[in-house]
Amino acid sequence: MKQKLPILGILCLGLLLRLYFFVGPGYTDDIDYIYIAYHALTLHGISLAFLNSADLNAQRLMTVLPLAISFKLFGFNENSAVIYNISCSIGCILLTYLIARKSLGEKIGLLAALFYAVFPLDLFYSTQVGGDIPVAFFALFGVYLLMENYCFMAGIAWGVSTVTKENGLFFFFIFLAYLIAEKLNWKSIKQIMSGFFLIVLAELFIFYLYTGNPFHYLKIYESTQSMMQGETSLFYLPKYLLHALVPNFKTEGGLLGLSPFFVFFFFLSEYRKKAWNQNRFILFFFLWILFTVGYLEFGVMTITFHPILKWIRYWTILICPITILMARGMLELVKKFSLILTMLFILHSLWISYGNIAWIRAQLAYDKKPYRVLKSLPRKKIYINQEFLGRLQLYSKGKWKIVPFTPHLHLKSMADSYALIFPALLDKKYERLPYFLYHIPKNWKFLGWMKPRGENLRPPQQIFKLYFIPPNKTSPSKSEKKEANHL
Repeated sequence: MKQKLPILGILCLGLLLRLYFFVGPGYTDDIDYIYIAYHALTLHGISLAFLNSADLNAQRLMTVLPLAISFKLFGFNENSAVIYNISCSIGCILLTYLIARKSLGEKIGLLAALFYAVFPLDLFYSTQVGGDIPVAFFALFGVYLLMENYCFMAGIAWGVSTVTKENGLFFFFIFLAYLIAEKLNWKSIKQIMSGFFLIVLAELFIFYLYTGNPFHYLKIYESTQSMMQGETSLFYLPKYLLHALVPNFKTEGGLLGLSPFFVFFFFLSEYRKKAWNQNRFILFFFLWILFTVGYLEFGVMTITFHPILKWIRYWTILICPITILMARGMLELVKKFSLILTMLFILHSLWISYGNIAWIRAQLAYDKKPYRVLKSLPRKKIYINQEFLGRLQLYSKGKWKIVPFTPHLHLKSMADSYALIFPALLDKKYERLPYFLYHIPKNWKFLGWMKPRGENLRPPQQIFKLYFIPPNKTSPSKSEKKEANHL
């Protein structure tokens, strides 16, 4: 039991840090997953009908399904929305320890787990919602099972990682690195591929049942990614790494910390000493990073060769080998200064995490403000832009009647309700909206701008506007006049 106390302490530290740096559902696709998972709930269980959709996020079965299960078991709220991601994050810390211990020894395993527990990139995303942390967990689980010679089960774990999200396919680079470093026999390779294709075929069969097309996912993915806009510059990674030296804290910059620089110099040292002749696992971890980073910088995203978009959250699959090589470097390369460098790394990681998470919390305050204001008003039906529907549903724990604006929405049907409008969407016409939102009726009562006190992160035209739509009668009642003056 005493031998287990250090790793148990690190896991507890990891959990406490994630609770302290709690973000909750953030930007990216978080709210879309929540909206899909919430509407998958039925009186009799969970329906997979959401798969028959043109929404890419609805195709990610093992991202939406665990979320729906969490809502079913623990209720529809912010905390239950992040249980799965936090669990996978803590699981990644444990698996990093097990992988490092198996390959390089107990001390390196413990230090790598400690580095993972404080790693800024994981702290930032572990309490949000999405598939990247679970992808990393199942990818690492596959590595551990492979090291334990459970090849078929390793293939299954990597299959689940792929079903979670498309970047789960990066397991191929891990597999290739392992093949080069450890030289698997043909029997082991067949077992791995059998496990992987078992999961893939099961997914194809499920899509066939619900959509009539086993390749429905691929069709939606190809069409969606070809239209998406984002960073594709080959200078993305160097620019991002420099954020760790001079953090901006107005974007999620520098979340890799200083670890890539340390790993790079450690690589040069190990290359000169040919260290992987003594332990091939060092080569495995280097190749894992090299192959994955190479693809993230120069690879394509679709079968039509659309350049891959640069999302830093994809790097969560690399935290494990990065922290293991850092731990090895600390204990082998700079023994005399390892304690000092470890403390400096931890402090710098927490500083980076604090700055980035303070930024996103301030951003999310704008989305929580409408809920706080509406909560203080008499309960009525609420109309809102589709993009923000899921977030308001989440904050109200699914108890409010919230309806999206639709192109053919009848004005009379909105009587005696609230309209929450995001002007920026009207200007850019992201959604197909009813005509009267562009020319607000004179009888609508403007209740105010949704702007947190003391905050000035967004210009006024990008803050929510709240209206009360009176009942269908000639003059407003005293209660309506009081309501209009509430703010």
